[in-house]
Amino acid sequence: MHLAINLNTVIPSVKRIAGFLLLTCLVLPMSQCSTVLSEESKQALRDSSVGTDAPLTSPLTSSSNPESKPSAASSLESDFKTYFVWTGFKWHSWESWVYLLAFLWPLFLFVMASSSRSRGRGERWARYLEAPFLILTVLALYGLQVMKQPLLGWYVGVTAVCLYLLALLVQWQHWWRERHSQA
Repeated sequence: MHLAINLNTVIPSVKRIAGFLLLTCLVLPMSQCSTVLSEESKQALRDSSVGTDAPLTSPLTSSSNPESKPSAASSLESDFKTYFVWTGFKWHSWESWVYLLAFLWPLFLFVMASSSRSRGRGERWARYLEAPFLILTVLALYGLQVMKQPLLGWYVGVTAVCLYLLALLVQWQHWWRERHSQA
């Protein structure tokens, strides 16, 4: 029994799913980093926060758990910070726009490829831009993970890149076979 798969419908569907997963990375936490704060650092943070009387808490000592006491052996505590794609986004910084583009590019390519006015040109441009944008996404995912603990958004992003890369490789192989079978 021979199973015939129409690649012209399967590959775009897989790419759409991968593009949707990349878009969801914008709202998912990408990584988490812990820093160690000494008593001097915590006091400097308290002094720099104007008009805030909230105590600094950490996973080691929590204000909701009165029985937890700081370790007498060390005056150091950990502080956790969660990073999203848009963490630290600045309108005037080109790096912020590059990180945003690394997760929004499938949306632009799908609109460009499906535009009714330039269907042939849009598909051709999308074909040439997919690989560089995919490399940009890999570099952005690497930059969001370096020296940090990856979280759900990072894993979803890596899954999306792998799916898109697999669909792209199958599509390139299909095009290569079509060209060489005609010759």
